[in-house]
Amino acid sequence: GNEYLHADLPRFDENNPIFDPLNPIYDPNSPDYIATAVYVPFVPFNPTSPYNDPLSEHWAVSKPITVNEIDLGPDLAKGVKGIRNTMINEYTYTYNKPGTYTAVFVASNNSIDDIKEVIKEITFTITP
Repeated sequence: GNEYLHADLPRFDENNPIFDPLNPIYDPNSPDYIATAVYVPFVPFNPTSPYNDPLSEHWAVSKPITVNEIDLGPDLAKGVKGIRNTMINEYTYTYNKPGTYTAVFVASNNSIDDIKEVIKEITFTITP
């Protein structure tokens, strides 16, 4: 379960005198007074209280979460030719479902001093 232990207080127990506001450790006129003792009231969940019991309620605020839409991002690239491969004049790929597709080809020449890149897109429709 959720556990919360304030650095200065034990877990709430109604029989523990530390949670009693009349405890003499909080009274400056008492011989049992402890100057560093600070009474912190226990309050079960109350939206208007700054002393809510953290064992009873937990809230978080975030930006909206859309549950009816999933974006898996762009498709992962598939290497066609590397520096050690011989030159190719054509590339084939089989699309298994009808639809409109965009194939994107990225060619790059990289060296320690320079990067040159060319991007070509081809949009086409596969019909049954």
